[in-house]
Amino acid sequence: MKIGHTGITVADMTVSKPWYEDTFGLKTVFEIERGVTDHFMDELLNIKGVVVKMAALQAENGLINLIEYTYHEYEPRRDTPARQGSAHLCFDCGPGESEAIMAKIPDKDLIGKCVVPDGKNVGNKVFYFRDPDGFILELTEYTRFLEPAQ
Repeated sequence: MKIGHTGITVADMTVSKPWYEDTFGLKTVFEIERGVTDHFMDELLNIKGVVVKMAALQAENGLINLIEYTYHEYEPRRDTPARQGSAHLCFDCGPGESEAIMAKIPDKDLIGKCVVPDGKNVGNKVFYFRDPDGFILELTEYTRFLEPAQ
């Protein structure tokens, strides 16, 4: 079993796609739009007449699918990583890489940050923040990558 992709529902693809491309250097692999004639989407989502735009963005080790339901109204999630039922996606980076990424994140979207004080991840920098739609992201800058367990 492996993770195939992470799907993130966005309010406006024209805002979110460039944000992910610019902030994390992701590249768009493909984009599709499924409309009211694609009845399998109605069945899959259990929503009659749904229109979906999707962009698949390539990260170094997986895909992130940004999904815009163009007709569907919803309230973006603004919860915290500690709340039951919330979710987040973590991006890992090496020493010295987090500063450039975090410089692109507005203060209003930063949830929290720390340097791990002890344990196996001692010294790692960890940031929680929101994307333009309120989805929670984590960025971990590893001071060193751990050796695989023997």
